[in-house]
Amino acid sequence: MFSREFIRDSKGDSLDISWLKDANSVDTATLGTPEELAGEAMTELKGALADLEALVASLAGGVKG
Repeated sequence: MFSREFIRDSKGDSLDISWLKDANSVDTATLGTPEELAGEAMTELKGALADLEALVASLAGGVKG
């Protein structure tokens, strides 16, 4: 929580909260193009799908009917 005095003394009464960024937040200027981001997402999704298919196959192989 930030006191009224803190805002007055250190921020010059500015209510701009852009300085209040999480240290782990991502700078959107360095993310890449939408095409690059979509490509990376597709790669991740394909990998996850392959893992899921392998899990399903493994589970199906272990079932005795």
